[in-house]
Formats: sequence, C-alpha cells, structure tokens
Amino acid sequence: MTMDLKPILDIAALVVGTLFLVLQILHHKWMWPVDIVSCIILLVIYIPDRVWGLSILQFYYMVMAVVGIFSWNRDEELNAGRDKKIIMHRLTAPVALCSLAILIVGFAVTYLILSHFNDPAPVPDALVLVLGIVATWWLTRSYPGQWILWIIADGISVYLSLEVGLRGPALLYVFYTVSSIAGYINWRKNGVFV
Repeated sequence: MTMDLKPILDIAALVVGTLFLVLQILHHKWMWPVDIVSCIILLVIYIPDRVWGLSILQFYYMVMAVVGIFSWNRDEELNAGRDKKIIMHRLTAPVALCSLAILIVGFAVTYLILSHFNDPAPVPDALVLVLGIVATWWLTRSYPGQWILWIIADGISVYLSLEVGLRGPALLYVFYTVSSIAGYINWRKNGVFV
C-alpha cells in the first residue's frame, strides 16, 4: 500500500469503526452492515503488513455479521412491547465449555500456523483471533459477557497494532477498549434477559 493511501485508510477505519461500536453499544441492528464495511477497510490495512490473524478475523466478522442480522431480527420480534430494552441471553454451561475449548485449542493451532507463515507477532495475533471468534459468536447471541472478551481482545489489539507499526488501528483499538467498557455498562443497565 502506498504511504499516501495509508492515512486515509486509517481515518476511514477509525470513523467507520467508531460508528460500528456506537451502534453495537446501542444494540442497533445496523451495526452489522457497518461492520462489513469496517472489515473491508481493515483488510486493506492488515494484509500488506502480513498481520494474518487479524486479516482472517475480518473475514470471520463479515460472515458473522450476516448471522447477526438474522439473529438480531429474531430478537427484535421478541422485544415487541418491552420499551426497546436490549435483549440479552444467558450464557449456558455447554456454551461456556465449548467457548473455553475453542479458546485453548484455537490459540495453540493458530499460534503454530501464524508462526509458520512468519507472522510478525504470532502470540498476540493468535490471542486476538480466537478471542474475536468467541466474542463475535457471543455477540450474535447477545450474551453480555461478550463485552469482557472484547475488552481483553481490544487491549491486546492495541499492543499488536503498535508492535507491527500500525498506529491508526492502534488508536481505533484504544477507543474500542474504552467503548467496550461503556457497552458492558449500557447492556447491563438497559438489558433484559429472555
């Protein structure tokens, strides 16, 4: 990528990513199409710098955005007559155990693959990848615990972005980390379990 385009892409990622996060905090279904646009921008940033874990994660986010559209449309029907409360679901023991297995096995496998392909920072990249996979799955199901996973993943993403010299995405992930805390508070305050 030419250096002339990089600052524009960094700004676009920050603007679109901020819009996505605001819509996510508000539990608004338009967050999913905005997420797809954000992923495309971040792919253009990450691929030339060989940040493979975050690149793969963008593809996953786009697929899960489609899943989220259908899942949240169903929740919107459940929300009828509830004063537009945020619909949340309780995390079950089987989902928690499956998630833990994905985190452990996924990290080990992803680390080995990323190391093989000379990822510049395979440990944080693998961590962000598996945390993002589980957090997005939880987001499509409206588990409030997804915010905790995002706080951890976004914090690691700040470090990862700085480690590979991507200051624009690092700033975006600082904002995401702080906003994830606000999102968790908002969902707990304005949500209802169904």
